[in-house]
Amino acid sequence: MNQCPMDFYLASIEDMLVAVGGRNENGALSSVETYSPKTDSWSYVAGLPRFTYGHAGTIYKDFVYISGGHDYQIGPYRKNLLCYDHRTDVWEERRPMTTARGWHSMCSLGDSIYSIGGSDDNIESVERFDVLGVEAYGPQCNQWTRVAPLLHANSESGVAVWEGRIYILGGYSSTSQG
Repeated sequence: MNQCPMDFYLASIEDMLVAVGGRNENGALSSVETYSPKTDSWSYVAGLPRFTYGHAGTIYKDFVYISGGHDYQIGPYRKNLLCYDHRTDVWEERRPMTTARGWHSMCSLGDSIYSIGGSDDNIESVERFDVLGVEAYGPQCNQWTRVAPLLHANSESGVAVWEGRIYILGGYSSTSQG
C-alpha cells in the first residue's frame, strides 16, 4: 500500500481490493487505494470527501458503502453514509444514519445494509458511550429504519452474514472497559 493505515475498511470487489480511509502516524486519512492482483500494484482512486477513520463498511451490489467514523482523536462521530462506484470512481453522499457512531459494524443482508452498535463521544464531556442501536438502510429508497437494538454493547466487533442471519462476535463495551 502507498499509505500504511490502521482503523480503515478493506473490501474485495470484482478483481480488486479497496482500502478506504483510516489513520497512520500522521493522523486521519482521506485516501482510497485499490490493489490489483494481476499487476501486483496499489493505485490511488477518488479520495473520501473528508478524513475518516473508525468507520465501518460493506459491499452491496458492487458498490462500497461506508458509514460513521470521525476525523479527530476525540469528538463526536458522524452519521454520514458514503457510496463508492468503482466503475465511475465517484463517491456519493447518501442519507445519513439516524445515530452517529464509530467503531461499529456494517453488513449487507437481502435488500438492506445494516449499521450495528459502536460508540460515540459526548460533545460536552468527551466521554465515550455505547450505541446499542441497529439501523437498516434500503439503498433503493435511500431510507434508514431502526430495527431491534443490540442486547449488549459492542464496538470493534467482527460481523458476518450466514444463512440469512447476522452474527456479531467479539468487541467490547466502551463504558465497561477495564
